[in-house]
Amino acid sequence: MASDTPSSAARARRFALPSVAALVKAACGATLLSLVLMSWSVLDPTPLPVMVSMSVGQAIGTLALLSYLAAVLLYQLRVRRARGESARPRQE
Repeated sequence: MASDTPSSAARARRFALPSVAALVKAACGATLLSLVLMSWSVLDPTPLPVMVSMSVGQAIGTLALLSYLAAVLLYQLRVRRARGESARPRQE
């Protein structure tokens, strides 16, 4: 049995987070899928495409936005950690 040292536990936590590039790629793919659904409702304005684009397309677009925001926050946290700053602002 191998014992977990703090450094190996920290490395495991670091690798558990998705990479910024993967989150941005997921956001781009979801955005494109959402745009396809929205375009389908514009090109074929019958009830089914409009309902699908307004519900499924909006949900996918919202997930894309959340994925992009997660990528931005993750990047900012990693930059601060690399600089040695804490996540909390300094009290003066």
